[in-house]
Amino acid sequence: MRKTIKNFMYIKRKETAMMMIAVAIAIIAGMVLGFFVSMGDDETVQLGMMMALSAYVIFDIIFEGFTFGQHFTLCLQMGVTRKNFLASYVVFKVIKNMLALSIIAILGAVERVVSKNLVSKLLRVRFVDAYSQVFSGRALVVTISLAVLLAFLAVFVGAALLRFGRIAFWVLWTFWMIVFLKSSDNINEPAFFHADILVFVTVWLAISAVIGILLYLITYHCFIKDQSVKA
Repeated sequence: MRKTIKNFMYIKRKETAMMMIAVAIAIIAGMVLGFFVSMGDDETVQLGMMMALSAYVIFDIIFEGFTFGQHFTLCLQMGVTRKNFLASYVVFKVIKNMLALSIIAILGAVERVVSKNLVSKLLRVRFVDAYSQVFSGRALVVTISLAVLLAFLAVFVGAALLRFGRIAFWVLWTFWMIVFLKSSDNINEPAFFHADILVFVTVWLAISAVIGILLYLITYHCFIKDQSVKA
């Protein structure tokens, strides 16, 4: 498994590097755009960090849809078992997501300093600390767990597209749009988000673990283990 993970790191090194560069560019572009947005508003917005997070999630899932089948075929031809392939690939995705999250956290902290100490004072607008809402306290637990779940979700999407092709794409796209539109209308924090930190972390991690395990099992038994999915 360790060897397979290393192979993934080598094979996808260019794609990973490109995505990390794109994350950095998104934050820098967002910092510049945030300055002009703040000029016409009464508060400064940390667009860079939010743009980078959103762009990474979207492009990671899209890239997975296009490349998962290629890596699956290549690994099976090299003698890697289906089970070992899936486990190794998920671990690789988690590592890559943690790397991207670290870059976003570092550059986001720089953007936070610039927005707070330069833009807000220069334009005399209120500073909104979006960074602490993503990378501090219990919010950090949520962010990290979502980054891990993104690995399972991206692999699930890639495997579904491999198994069912365009039909899976349109079904998943429709589901995504319904969830996105509904959630944008009612963005409320769950009650336990304000519970004791120990209770919150325990409950949240338990929920995340269940979702991750379900995605993994569905991906393996429905899309990977099925012998009709040939190399």
